[in-house]
Amino acid sequence: MPYELRDLSGGDLAPYESHVSRMQGSNLFHSLPWLEFITREHSGRLLLLEIRKDGRLFGYWPLIAVNKAVFRLLGSPLRGWLTSHMGPLLEGPLEEDLVRALMRLCAQNRIAYLEMAGQSLDASLLAAAGFSAKQRETWVLDIEADEQAQWDKLHHNCRKNIKKSERSDVMVSEIQGPQFLPRLYELVVRTFHKKGLPVPYGYRRLELLQDTIGTHGQMLYLGAYLHDEFIGGHIWGHDHHTAYALVVGHDEQHDPLRVTNKLVWEGIKRFVRMGLKRYDMYGGSRSMDGVTRFKASFGSNYLSEPYYCLTRSPLFGSAMFAYEHWYLPAVGALRRRRARDRAPAEQG
Repeated sequence: MPYELRDLSGGDLAPYESHVSRMQGSNLFHSLPWLEFITREHSGRLLLLEIRKDGRLFGYWPLIAVNKAVFRLLGSPLRGWLTSHMGPLLEGPLEEDLVRALMRLCAQNRIAYLEMAGQSLDASLLAAAGFSAKQRETWVLDIEADEQAQWDKLHHNCRKNIKKSERSDVMVSEIQGPQFLPRLYELVVRTFHKKGLPVPYGYRRLELLQDTIGTHGQMLYLGAYLHDEFIGGHIWGHDHHTAYALVVGHDEQHDPLRVTNKLVWEGIKRFVRMGLKRYDMYGGSRSMDGVTRFKASFGSNYLSEPYYCLTRSPLFGSAMFAYEHWYLPAVGALRRRRARDRAPAEQG
């Protein structure tokens, strides 16, 4: 059956926001404030597609186009956008004709690469269209109806660390507005450098979060203080159902006070009061390294979800292969060596 895709961006988007908020599968990442955040951070162009089937409204599909060197990429979402899933919101199942309509749009816009993830996507249809499937890994915590039930889910060591922090002079409070964002970003940078990792985003990300979802009541920002000194912070986004970890940083000099345990627990208590059902802790593998052990200690469960990729340009495919198989391993090895070299000097 024929599908029509019409780009709504640039027009009146109030009907989109009103309709989408009531559609099954909608989440924070379909909201206009989040789409504005992604578009501004990555200097992209929003394609907010209204989908009509035989002239009747069938759904919406938000996508964002970005330029990388000479290539144009299209994401719903792309990796690195802090966006767990997006994809289309449909009044029925995904059909082959709709995938074809999207491919025609990609050809018209000279898209070299397309990536997407979402509940409405059909693996078999996308595989037939040439997409490959990969996995996004994360840890997800089910939020209980009351605080005591949530506390009982915590691992013994996690409860012990939270109690240790509560016996100290560390205080946690909610922050309204952009206060302490520069200090939080400083702590984020120090955390990544200590691990020998590149900082994956700039300070502008924090400002844009506050300017978009923060001003629309879709963000929770908690700060930890020791004798009036800001020693850690955590930012979450949320919709009516799920909270999503976005930014976290703490002063490693105060590691013995278990600041991050305290911050996360204070966030979870607020999720309980807000009536949320899930907390996506964003990222982490099945291997129990330090990060995943920390996330699992709150009672969360490992989750692997598919996302789908299609390379439409052979030149882009070659460039991506070289980047993933040669450049990233070489840079990773160099950073690990530098981190090892710094460790004795810091200990001394």
